[in-house]
Amino acid sequence: MARRGYFSIYGGTIVTAADERFQQALGHVAAVQAVLRQLPGQPWVGYFDRIAASLTSGDVEASVRARDAIPYAGMGAFGDFLEAYPQKALHWNAIDRIIGALKVQARYGDPRS
Repeated sequence: MARRGYFSIYGGTIVTAADERFQQALGHVAAVQAVLRQLPGQPWVGYFDRIAASLTSGDVEASVRARDAIPYAGMGAFGDFLEAYPQKALHWNAIDRIIGALKVQARYGDPRS
């Protein structure tokens, strides 16, 4: 699938806005994974591993499916985790927002979202 977006130059390399979003989302995923891997039983690590793998491969639809598989904050223990780690809640919100923007861009060709 061709990625569309605004182009910017970094170190002589042309990077699309979508590429920048993939990298931003990966940074947020890594921040959440760091805490999850320290928790007993490593809950939700598999969900975030799938998100990271799909973002790394540039597969927007797989990223959307992986994101949607994670229970949202209002649904039990994941919400408790977000309440216990408010900084990680900010990362989760960023992941959710960035993947949503990538979905809109990929499906409808609107790079502004």
